[in-house]
Amino acid sequence: MLVGCLAISGVGLPWLMIGFSGFYSKDSILAQVFSFTSGNPVHGWIFFAAAAGGAAITTFYMFRLWYMTFAGKPQNEHIYAHAHESPRVMVGPLVVLAFFAVTAAGRSGRQTSASPVS
Repeated sequence: MLVGCLAISGVGLPWLMIGFSGFYSKDSILAQVFSFTSGNPVHGWIFFAAAAGGAAITTFYMFRLWYMTFAGKPQNEHIYAHAHESPRVMVGPLVVLAFFAVTAAGRSGRQTSASPVS
């Protein structure tokens, strides 16, 4: 679940050009909006602030969701005592999604705003 949270949040290391799958899409969107500011300084900064603010709010609430669900104190001890691990039919697809959230980004996300298309 943490891998999904990191992928949706767009976590990455831009100077190493590695990151989760969401990093490349958010990086490209923010770079495109930032380049729009050169032609339209007033409106461009408004759009950039809106896009960066939306990305920040998404990251905040994804980590809040993860923390409240997995690291927080249980609110109902009876439900907590009867919780169990998911069956393999549910864990299998989650493992596949986590795998591609980590590895697929490196294959398809190399063409970003940091390396422009000629």
